Amino acid sequence: MPTKPTTRPTVPTARTSRYQALRRAQRLDVAAWFLRRRPALTFVIASINVGLLLAAHYSWQRIGLIFGAYLTYIVYQLGDWLWHRRRPIDDRTLFRAGLVTLTFMGINIGATGGLSSPLAISILPVTVGTFVAYGRGRESLLAALYAVAVSLGLALLPVNVVGLRPEYPYDVALTLASTLFGIFVLLSSMGRLSDAMGTIEDKLDRMREDVIVGAEQRGQALESIGAKVAHELKNPLAAIKGLTQLLDRSLAPEDARARERIAVVTSEITRMETILRDYLSFERPLTDLRRELVDVARLVDDVFAVLEARAASAGVGLRRLGSASVMADPRRLKEALLNILANAVEASGERAPGSQPSVDVEIDDAADVVVVRVRDHGRGIGKDELARLGTPFFTTREGGTGLGVCLARSVVTQHGGELTYDSVVGAGTTATLTLPTAA
Repeated sequence: MPTKPTTRPTVPTARTSRYQALRRAQRLDVAAWFLRRRPALTFVIASINVGLLLAAHYSWQRIGLIFGAYLTYIVYQLGDWLWHRRRPIDDRTLFRAGLVTLTFMGINIGATGGLSSPLAISILPVTVGTFVAYGRGRESLLAALYAVAVSLGLALLPVNVVGLRPEYPYDVALTLASTLFGIFVLLSSMGRLSDAMGTIEDKLDRMREDVIVGAEQRGQALESIGAKVAHELKNPLAAIKGLTQLLDRSLAPEDARARERIAVVTSEITRMETILRDYLSFERPLTDLRRELVDVARLVDDVFAVLEARAASAGVGLRRLGSASVMADPRRLKEALLNILANAVEASGERAPGSQPSVDVEIDDAADVVVVRVRDHGRGIGKDELARLGTPFFTTREGGTGLGVCLARSVVTQHGGELTYDSVVGAGTTATLTLPTAA
């Protein structure tokens, strides 16, 4: 009857990301693959090394020590393989195997000349392999420190303990065999790890796509619900506003207190209507653009005509410089400019009495884009507030909704352009629209 795994599967927690969990699973999968092949690989390199030492007529006692070390190491590997045939391998087993390998190599190197041994290079693949498997982790640091400790120990051993380096050409053959074997093991392991990382990237891409699709679906559902609610509230608000206006007209002239209260109610209803109208404009899909060649200067002049009375009452001048044409939806682009210029007029109107502020619109026709800069001379926006500009329902203006900037940015983005803001506190704000000239 199969033995049940004694270790629990890894479950991503708050401290373990999905990427870390996937990386760990792939690393252990590669470790299990290598664990199955390790005894055969060790037998091959052991046969080569012991055979070369016998051919070099090396000391029988040292050959016996090396042979015993190889035999013990292979028995350990076989036991490890049998133990994990029905048990999942874990990080502790993998790390312990690396330390055992370094210890075994230290014995063989110490028996064939210490750091001058032709087998000394075999320490490097194990250390590098640990770093590749764990990255900049604690395990890599401990393995590196242990490799350094083994190297220092070999350097401090006296000559009568480490013995002499095998004679030429057998020392060259041993060095070549150790080097080629280390390269083979590294390339095999790193190739498997590279394939595993590719698998991780594919899984993460699928996860990201699932998250994005889910978020889009939830966003669309919420937008649909919000639009329906906003649309359904328009008619009741219109009815309430009409009734309050009728009630206001029916009051006696001496009911000043009641008139003030009704005025407050009417004002709040108007504000709610504005919020709903802005929200519906912001929510409305922008995929049905009807592009045509638009004279941007003429469009700005049309917006000036709409805002002329508001600007005059606020004591704000309107000025335009430059002209250009662009392929765009004139109705949607006019909506965006109207929101941006309306904000600029209100901001410039907040200047101290006696000043003569203005809103300046500069139109530059570059090679592939048209740049429209709307500069006001208001009080400016702080750095923290500027970073939040364009967030729905965030506004620096009393009674504002914050949806105007959102709508403008959505329109510009839909046209393939960009809307950015720069501001200096006390000097004013500049909104820059960058629009491609072609559709």
